Amino acid sequence: MHFSTFCLNFCGGTKLIYYTFWCFYVKIKSSGVNMNNIELLKGLIKINSSNSLENENEVVEFLKDFLKPYADKIKIIGTKRKNILAFFGNLKSKNILLFNGHLDVVEADKKEWRYDPFDLTINGAFAYGRGVGDMKGGIVATLFAIIKAQKDGLLKDKQIIFAGS
Repeated sequence: MHFSTFCLNFCGGTKLIYYTFWCFYVKIKSSGVNMNNIELLKGLIKINSSNSLENENEVVEFLKDFLKPYADKIKIIGTKRKNILAFFGNLKSKNILLFNGHLDVVEADKKEWRYDPFDLTINGAFAYGRGVGDMKGGIVATLFAIIKAQKDGLLKDKQIIFAGS
């Protein structure tokens, strides 16, 4: 089965795809956490996870703290360059969809940037910061879509795993 068809069938029609696009405007409140997608992206951009620094561990810890109220299970893998797995929905289900996003970014020379690459800047309709387009922005969109799908009861007989590597 083609991947996009699987995604559409997985969460009841086009809802998961819709959530991915819609999530850019959503705000989630739960268990004392009140962080919208822009705040989450700002926090991720602030962490310099340039691949030469091998500094994904700070991103993993930041995501772990954010995901605690939402994920049914969180697993951290590795020691030097950690990865995070967050499990949502029915953990016994064999109907599983995995989303993966890399946590490192390419080096950024501040002299070549109009804005500080490690400080999210929104100017009009544009967002600037290292990782906005690849991959931290995608991670934020994916996580908010998964959380929304879970809150709407779409994962009762399904499981979604988010892997940050």
